[in-house]
Amino acid sequence: MSLSPDPPPEPRAGAADAPITPRSAETLSWSRMALLALAYFALALLFLRLDLASGYAVPLWPAAGLALGGLLLCGWRCWPAVWLGSFAATLLNQMLFLAAATSLPLLASTALIASGAALQALLGAYLVRPFLKPAAPLAQLSEAAAFLALGGPLACLVSASFGVAGLTLLQHLPAEALAANWFAWWAGDSLGVLLFAPLVLLVLPGSRQAWRGRALRIGTPLLIAGILVMAGYIVLNRVEQNDWRTEMASSATDIKERLRAKLDKVEGRLHGIHGLVNASMEVTPVEFAEFGRSVPLLTGLTLIEWLPRVPQSSRAQWEEAARRAGWQAANKKC
Repeated sequence: MSLSPDPPPEPRAGAADAPITPRSAETLSWSRMALLALAYFALALLFLRLDLASGYAVPLWPAAGLALGGLLLCGWRCWPAVWLGSFAATLLNQMLFLAAATSLPLLASTALIASGAALQALLGAYLVRPFLKPAAPLAQLSEAAAFLALGGPLACLVSASFGVAGLTLLQHLPAEALAANWFAWWAGDSLGVLLFAPLVLLVLPGSRQAWRGRALRIGTPLLIAGILVMAGYIVLNRVEQNDWRTEMASSATDIKERLRAKLDKVEGRLHGIHGLVNASMEVTPVEFAEFGRSVPLLTGLTLIEWLPRVPQSSRAQWEEAARRAGWQAANKKC
C-alpha cells in the first residue's frame, strides 16, 4: 500500500493571495507609469510657476526627488513616465504661461530637458540601489550619506548639463548666463533629491514597518525645510524684481525728461517759423533761406525746408516767378 500526497486545495475565488497574472502585472505597471507621469507633471508645473523669473532653473526642484524615488519604487522601466511628465510640464509652461511660439527649437530643447531628467533618474537609481535595504532603507548613517551623495549632487550633474546645453544650442542662452543657470539648475535638482527622495522611500514595499514611528519625525523637518527654502527664494525674487522695476522706472523718467527737453527745442524752432510767416505778408524763398541759415539745427532736426503747395495749373507761372526771385531750386523738377 502506497501513500500519495493529498492534492493541493483549490484556490478560492477572491482570495487575497491570488497569483498575479501577466496581464494584471502589465496593467499594474502601466498604472504606476501613468501615476508617476501625472505626479511629475503636476509637481514640475507647480514649481515652474512659482519661479516667475526664468521658467527654467528653479532653486528647489522636488520633481528630481520624485523621479529618483519613483524609479526605485516602480522599477527602471518606468523612466518614460519621467520623460513624459517633464516634457509636458516644460512645454505647457513655455507656451501657455510664457507665451512662447511653437517652433522646432522649442520642441527640441524641451525634449532635451526631458531626456536629461529621465537619464538623471536612471543614473541615480542605478547608483543608490546597492545601498538600499527594502526592509529598512536609509537606516544606517553610511547608507543615507551614500544615497544622498550619489543620488543628489553626483547624479544631478546630468539634468543640469542637458538642460543648459539645450537652452544654449537651441534657444540661444547668452554665454554670460550659462554658468549661473547651470549652477542654479544643479543646485535645485540636488536639493530636490536631498529633501524629497527620502519621503518617496516611505512607500517602498516592506519599508513602512521600519519607518513606523520615525516617518513623522523625519518627514516633517524635510517638508518644512523645503517649504522654507522655496518661500525664502520667492521673497528674495520678489524683492529683486521690485528693485529692478524701481530702477527701470527711474531710467524711463530720465529718458522721458531728456526727450521732452529736445522736443521743446524743436517746437521752439517751429514756432519761430510760424512767427515768420505771420509777420510777413508774403514770405519769399530768399527770406526763408536767410531765416533758415540764422537758425542753428538741433540733434534730430536736420532740415528746415519751405515747400509751398502749388496747383498743377499754376505750376509754370509759379516756377517763372521763383526764377525771377532768384530761387535756383525752382529749376529742379518736382
